[in-house]
Amino acid sequence: MKNFLVDNSGKSQAFFFKKSFPQINKQTIKQLINNYKKNKKDVRICLHENKSSKIQCMINLISKKNFYFPHFHKDSEEYYFFIKNNLVINCFDKKLKKIKKIFLNKNNFLVKIEKNVPHTSSPTKNFCIYLEFKIGPFNPHNSVIYNKKIKVR
Repeated sequence: MKNFLVDNSGKSQAFFFKKSFPQINKQTIKQLINNYKKNKKDVRICLHENKSSKIQCMINLISKKNFYFPHFHKDSEEYYFFIKNNLVINCFDKKLKKIKKIFLNKNNFLVKIEKNVPHTSSPTKNFCIYLEFKIGPFNPHNSVIYNKKIKVR
C-alpha cells in the first residue's frame, strides 16, 4: 500500500492517504483485502487527515475470528455503511441485554447508531468491509468499552 502512511498506534493497523482528495476504488479495496490476508489482522484506511480531524471516516476490514467487546460513544453517533460481505450490528441496553440486531448487506447498507447505545459489529463471513464515520477528533476516553464478553453472533 505505497500511497499511504502507516499508523500502528491503534487497535488495528491504519493507513492514511499521503495525498489530498483521497479516492477509494476497487483496487484500493483489493489492496486492503490482500493486506488482511497477508497479516491476518484487522486493518483500516482512514479518509480523514489525522486523529485530530473533526470528522473521522474509515474503511474498516474486520475478521470473524476476532472478538469485539460491546462499546458505546459518549459524544457522537456512529454511521456504518456496507461495502463487502455482510455485517451484523448488535445493539444493547446499558445492562447488555440485546435490544436490536441489524444486518448490513447490499440491500440494507446504512445504519446510524445513536450516541450512548452499546453495540458490537461482527462479520457473518470470514471478514467484512464497511465505511464508518463519526464526529472527531478521536478521543479514546469518549468511547466506553465493556470488559464483559457476550455471545452476539
